[in-house]
Amino acid sequence: MIGNAKLLLIGGASHSGKSSLAGGIAARLQIKCISTDSLARHPGRPWRSAPEDVPAHVADHYLSMTASELVGDVLRHYREIVGPLVNDVIDAHCRLPMQSRLVIEGSAVLPELVAAMDQPGIAAIWLIASDDVLRRRIHVSSQYETKSARQRLMIDNFVARNALFNEHVKHEVSQHSFVSIESDCVSQSAELADQCVAAIGELITRRI
Repeated sequence: MIGNAKLLLIGGASHSGKSSLAGGIAARLQIKCISTDSLARHPGRPWRSAPEDVPAHVADHYLSMTASELVGDVLRHYREIVGPLVNDVIDAHCRLPMQSRLVIEGSAVLPELVAAMDQPGIAAIWLIASDDVLRRRIHVSSQYETKSARQRLMIDNFVARNALFNEHVKHEVSQHSFVSIESDCVSQSAELADQCVAAIGELITRRI
């Protein structure tokens, strides 16, 4: 179980293992799981499964900006657009009976946004992975070796943005003394779920 928490928030960079962890915990506890991507997407990953093409606006997004500009843009999106939507979900959920629990996962779960929350019964954890692991996972997911030079450039820029975002999350987690797990050290999602529950066990009832 996750103690007295009504809400478990799981953050981290793309491909750090958030969805697998959230899904595993939700299935184990038979509770609902929400991805922040379902609230407002930005603008999506720069690859698609054949024969679908990457939309023109997505391609332009990843080809027209530097990695620093890309991470700045996605952080703005999380802070200004997704963050308030997540707070609305949390506010609504906290008014439900105590036995009603929820897992929210996504890169939009920023440490700085969680630090500003004042609702009781919230637990939060971030997954951290090395840049090499994140890059390898993205290459596998995108079928990088099968892509054209233009498509690879988009993916390369996504990887670079993701590395900067990962560093931002690590820094903010440290600054706020939040809980994190090195997900690339865990080979099985069930083991990751066990580590997550154990890691937050002592912090469940704290007011973040």
